Amino acid sequence: MTVSSETLDRLSITLKKRKRVELIARYEAFGWQVAEEQDDRLYSDLVHLTLCRPHTVAHKDRLQYLQVCMEADVNLLAKKERRRHAGAIALGIVCGLACFLACACGLGLILAPNSIPLRVTGGLFVAAGLILAVCTVLAARRCVKRENLAFLKSEAELKQHLAALHREALSLTGQTPAQGDKAPPMDDHPTDDHPTDDRRREEKKEEEA
Repeated sequence: MTVSSETLDRLSITLKKRKRVELIARYEAFGWQVAEEQDDRLYSDLVHLTLCRPHTVAHKDRLQYLQVCMEADVNLLAKKERRRHAGAIALGIVCGLACFLACACGLGLILAPNSIPLRVTGGLFVAAGLILAVCTVLAARRCVKRENLAFLKSEAELKQHLAALHREALSLTGQTPAQGDKAPPMDDHPTDDHPTDDRRREEKKEEEA
């Protein structure tokens, strides 16, 4: 039996290609199926999907609520990934500018003609700038480690919530997970922005040391 297009709900989404398999699996848990797929004309890493499902579906209100929660979690996780090292970057920029200004002022004073006190002061400015640069590097490294641990903790909580939403959606739509009772993987192609379990253990060990 075929379903008329007039009785179908449609949903259009745009996503990163590396997230395609994961997000399609998540939407399929809510009864959606891919009807159309088109690559973006400007950005090669984007893909546009049109999803559809029957207009009349059991537990539709609950599924809609769970879908909104899922989308909010996915967007929040992506936002946290983008801002993962925001603190370290801000620290590096502010302290880097301070180092540059101190060294520039110091060099200007050192080049002052026939003025030993100014040259001594300039040397002190340059030394202070170099010391600040070293301290900035050390502080930034420690900040990165802390941000990594904070991100991993937040990521684990969001993934746990996403898995719970996925399982409930599957139960409401009467589907059976393809692999046990696990939610789809968060990333099909791990990169430096998405650390593996080995990297996570190494980061925790470094922080404890």
